[in-house]
Amino acid sequence: MKILLIDDHELFATSLKMVLENDSAISKVTKVENPKYIPKYLKEDDYSIIILDIHLGNNLSGIEIGKKIKKIYPEILLIFLTGFDLREYKFQAQKIGANGFFNKSISPKDLINALKKIVKNNSTSFVNNSENKTIISPRQKEILLEISKGKKHPEIAVYLNISRRTVESELQIIYYKLNAKNAAEAVKKGIELGIIQVYN
Repeated sequence: MKILLIDDHELFATSLKMVLENDSAISKVTKVENPKYIPKYLKEDDYSIIILDIHLGNNLSGIEIGKKIKKIYPEILLIFLTGFDLREYKFQAQKIGANGFFNKSISPKDLINALKKIVKNNSTSFVNNSENKTIISPRQKEILLEISKGKKHPEIAVYLNISRRTVESELQIIYYKLNAKNAAEAVKKGIELGIIQVYN
């Protein structure tokens, strides 16, 4: 197996690279911290697996990067290895055709065994240990859903039986968690992540 490891946390990536290289089934591990060099490495060598983090530097989305990679190199197995083990991210990873999704707390032995199994069976592995972990709270989800319907803050406050100040405070938290600048961007990201569904 030839692995392209994409992670901007140098200490973690270096340690993982060393562990992976110690396994006889892995012939090469290339560590990439800056995503802009990904096309260069993919053109230079035939990698069988890409291990990718969800959150990279400069607010770069591993999901978006993975989506572009799978579009150009659909034959390469894409594995997400992240500390953000949230069901929304897992949903998006499956949606773009990723082959695996693991928490960084996984033991090196279990990770390597999982990679071998995925390669051998050309299968997928999405461990269900994040089923109850979500980016935003149920209350925040309710507020975001009402925002998507075009409701104003006072209307949402009355509908949910909370104060307008609570609505505005929760919205700021939503913006922060979704890395959104405004309500429209938050709704867009909420839909993309599968947090809310909007029907016409």
